[in-house]
Amino acid sequence: MMQARMAHGGTDMSARSTTDSLEGLLLKKDFTQLNIYIWGMGAKGREFWKRYAYFEEIYKLLPSLQPRIIAVVDSACVEQGAIFFGRQCIHPREIRYRGHEDLFVIAVEHSAGIRRSLLEKGYDAESMIFYEDFLEVMCRNLLSMREQILRHFFPDVGDDCFSVYGKAWDEEMFRWVGLTCRELDNFEYSPQCRDLLKALLLSEFFCTWEHCSPAKKPNLLHMARQQFDMVDLLAGAELYYGMDIRHLADYFERYPVEPAPRKVKVIGIYDKRYRNGGGQKVLSMLMPIYIEQGYRVVFFTEEYCPGEEYALPDEVVRVVLPEECATDRQARWCFLLEHINRNGVQVMCFHNCESGRQFFFDLLWLHFHNIPVLMEMHMNFMSLFESRSGITKFLPHIYKSADCLVVLSRCDEVFWQHLGCRARYIPNPLEKIERAQASEKRTGKRILWIGRLEDGGKRFSDAVDIMELVSQKVPDAMLDVVGCAESEVIEKRLQAYIVSKGLAEKVVLHGYSISVGGFYADADVMLFTSRREGFPLVIAESKQYGLPLVMYELPYLELLRNGQGVIAVPQGRKQAAADALIDLLTDEDLRRRMSVQAKRSLDWLRCYDIGKAWDELFAQIGEPQESDGKAATEFGMVERLLLDGMEDCKQG
Repeated sequence: MMQARMAHGGTDMSARSTTDSLEGLLLKKDFTQLNIYIWGMGAKGREFWKRYAYFEEIYKLLPSLQPRIIAVVDSACVEQGAIFFGRQCIHPREIRYRGHEDLFVIAVEHSAGIRRSLLEKGYDAESMIFYEDFLEVMCRNLLSMREQILRHFFPDVGDDCFSVYGKAWDEEMFRWVGLTCRELDNFEYSPQCRDLLKALLLSEFFCTWEHCSPAKKPNLLHMARQQFDMVDLLAGAELYYGMDIRHLADYFERYPVEPAPRKVKVIGIYDKRYRNGGGQKVLSMLMPIYIEQGYRVVFFTEEYCPGEEYALPDEVVRVVLPEECATDRQARWCFLLEHINRNGVQVMCFHNCESGRQFFFDLLWLHFHNIPVLMEMHMNFMSLFESRSGITKFLPHIYKSADCLVVLSRCDEVFWQHLGCRARYIPNPLEKIERAQASEKRTGKRILWIGRLEDGGKRFSDAVDIMELVSQKVPDAMLDVVGCAESEVIEKRLQAYIVSKGLAEKVVLHGYSISVGGFYADADVMLFTSRREGFPLVIAESKQYGLPLVMYELPYLELLRNGQGVIAVPQGRKQAAADALIDLLTDEDLRRRMSVQAKRSLDWLRCYDIGKAWDELFAQIGEPQESDGKAATEFGMVERLLLDGMEDCKQG
């Protein structure tokens, strides 16, 4: 049977459009000849190795194709052990410069420091690649060697058979490939290997489908959906398109899989975790609102951490994805669909999905099963421009494929609508605080900073630098810090930085806490140093406690529209922030006036009916969104942010 139709694809897969940087790497780099180092042992590092395992199954059988990975690099290698996912670990100081023979795959959240250190060692930008881009190039390499791989696994196929496959996808072709995919289940290879072979077979369908006339696309896709298992079909699409899903997304925008009309009563919510994050805390406030509005809620997460998570209403059904779902798409999609059907979920709401190509294929999987999908973006659109990953430029295409994109400012709403997304502005709810009052511990000299300890978006080191300047004028000032770093290594580095500034007695690290009310009650002034935010809860919470706020400018935030209770200074102007704090700490009357303003500034949000806004959204899924007439004003803010961002790029 396999001899009957196996043939070489009619189109060179490697010629599929990719980003210029990936195209260059594909043409210039031979991963089997380079010394490859994977930099990172944290969450991103673990994610890389889990995804790399997908390719490794093929490499075990075809070792000549395997990239030459030398070691894992991380300053935490001593603490975390000498072996990480079966690879030797080395400290950054052990790296010896070997020029273009080396390639560093960066698998960390914030890479500026790593890039800087590599440049100082003599490496250039071509010696560094973000881990998602590296995996993308590996996909392209597999596609370019598809014939070699398939010949290895199907040695009985003759050369004369390589004249039909991929050129004419008629009914016979569909039947043959479908039967071949099903027969692969009987092969004595690992499940990952079988899945990858199926994806290679079906990727040729999308190569042909991509280049056929628009009139033929709907019928071809309909035939594919009838003949192939949906998991295998989407796996082929994912392998073929990789991160560059523009054409696939554009097709589904023109020919959407419209969900059947329904009255939504059961909501599915998806987030990776339920701890240590503003977006997750928002969910802890949104779910009770949904329940009050009469909805049932099913909550999907990828992890479960008892004792560290926010409170979950008893009425919520909690579903935790098994660990295998992180790398096994079939397990992931089937698990999601099983629990969606079991609980009668009528709409899925994805939160904190700014990073993921995976979510696009999740979205297609759900749409093909008649489940509408909403996405909520918890960051401002400008934060996406700061990402080093190639996925960023394709996010508009992902978001356009959703039934609605919920954003947290009118500025974001206008930006995404101008890109063709069905965006809807709904603010986050305000936490109900019974008694937001000052405690007797307020001394007039206590500054509070709350957030994740990192220097990328939150700029914690700026807070330390500002405190150093403040202490020169107000020696008895104290900075209370609530939050933790993503890793112990980062936390130790930041602690050392505090000590180096001579602030060990003036900066108190309290660690992560679910309950932060006591810290607000004890504080006199709030400091906020973030570079980008969507709807920062710490600002809303501090205002409820009447804390004057000193922060870097974020003019698009809805919480700051009236400007009350806030002193905003230009981004990165540490001396200006320190001067504002000094004024507040030394002027009790100013502090008192701004405290009153801070509390009053939230009156508009207290009156906003969040439940009604979500009711209206659920009732209008699939309907076109109309502008409210404020687009011109808000687009002025969009233009300003883009210009500021370009200026940052020049300076960076």
